[in-house]
This record gives sequence, structure tokens and C-alpha cells, in this order.
Amino acid sequence: MLAGAYGWWLLAPTGEPAVAFPGGADFGISLPSTMADKPYSIGAIALCVNGVDSAIVDSVQPGPGAALTVSAFAVRPHMGTFGAEQVSLRAAGFGNGRVVTGQCSAGEGSEIGVEFTKPGSATARTDGLLVHWHTGSSSGITRVPLHLVLCQGRDPAVASCESIR
Repeated sequence: MLAGAYGWWLLAPTGEPAVAFPGGADFGISLPSTMADKPYSIGAIALCVNGVDSAIVDSVQPGPGAALTVSAFAVRPHMGTFGAEQVSLRAAGFGNGRVVTGQCSAGEGSEIGVEFTKPGSATARTDGLLVHWHTGSSSGITRVPLHLVLCQGRDPAVASCESIR
């Protein structure tokens, strides 16, 4: 059903999508006191490939209905230690890479970093990222189950913003 909602996938001989988010478990982060039109970058998001040597990430979009904008993204060949900060991806040490090479079957992963902005001061969020990719003449979309909240101060109306201490 997900493939129909978000596009189609090239399936590897294993029956898995050619580009995958390993583990599949939802994860999230809330950042307090965020401001409009400032970059907030998230890293340590793994992607891997199945049945192909590599794939190129073409674009990254926030999930449907998100109040955030993806302003940049980059892929590195190995996982780094960068988590989340109010900096651009470039300032966080990411280059302009777009190639995913880590093999899922070998427990390897490439790291994708994503830079977000929000248009106003109000709390904004996304529930998921849609990673558009291609390999050869095939393409697809992989959903990353990231829940990101950029909080206005310590927003008591949003439990994840209030709980940051």
C-alpha cells in the first residue's frame, strides 16, 4: 500500500526496495526555541542499498502535510556522529554527496543529512521524509520514519516541546 501512496520501488532480487531505511522503527527529535528561516540540520539517518551497487538521491521532501521545508540534503558514505543542530549542512561537515553505497545485506549504511527551515515562529513538524532516488533507469521513493518538531520556545501545547529540559 505504501508503494502505491508514494510511488513505486525497484525491488531487488531479495524482494526489498533498492534503497531502504534499515531497521524501519520510527524515531524522532524535538528542538526547543527554534526560529523562522534559520537552518536546522539532522544527521545520523541511515540509508542502504539492496541488490544494486549504488543509488543516487535526487530529492528529499517532508512528509505530507508538514509545516517544514527541506532546504538541503547530502549523503556521506559512512555514518558520522552528527545529530542535530541549528547549523547548515555545510557547517555540519556534509558535502554535496548524493550516492548511497552501504549494502543492507552487509549491515552497512550511508548517512543522509537533511537541513530544514520553518516559515514562521510557530511550532512546525514533519512526520516522515520521502527520499526520491534512482539507480540506472529505475527510480523510487523510500520513506524514512523521522518525526521532527521545531518548537516555538518550550511550547506547552506540544508535549514533545514541553518535555525538553
